[in-house]
Amino acid sequence: MKLIVYIPAFNEELNIEKVINNLPKKITGVNHVDYLVVDDGSTDKTAALARSSGAQVISHYRNQGVGAAFHSAVQFALENGADIPPGFAHGFYVISRSAEVIYKTTDYYDSEGERQIRWNDPELAIHWSIPTGQTPLLSEKDNNAPLFKDAEVFL
Repeated sequence: MKLIVYIPAFNEELNIEKVINNLPKKITGVNHVDYLVVDDGSTDKTAALARSSGAQVISHYRNQGVGAAFHSAVQFALENGADIPPGFAHGFYVISRSAEVIYKTTDYYDSEGERQIRWNDPELAIHWSIPTGQTPLLSEKDNNAPLFKDAEVFL
């Protein structure tokens, strides 16, 4: 199995090296792991630091948003023969009043197979760009999610 871990980034020079360097280099059951940073129009050193940390980088000439970054990552994965394993981790942050999230799946939804990872795990160092003083509205299961290092793994 070939896995591409996608990391969207916009002006993340302070965090991108830590994020990439904390990702596993080998995963049981996966033959090859690549890291892809989609630099969404950053004006800082995000792309250069991601490359020097061993990630492949796609750079957008201007900020187009996480949807466009995701599209670029999926296109890259398809062009580079990546596999999308069942149960892959994903997350999103809605900044509008409403959003529609649509998933393409290989089977029917099974709530018993669902797992969470804490959204603000300091080890993952994801910068969600939440405005100062605002608290995200989370479901109870997301509020109680384990840290990445404690999460149940399926292979």
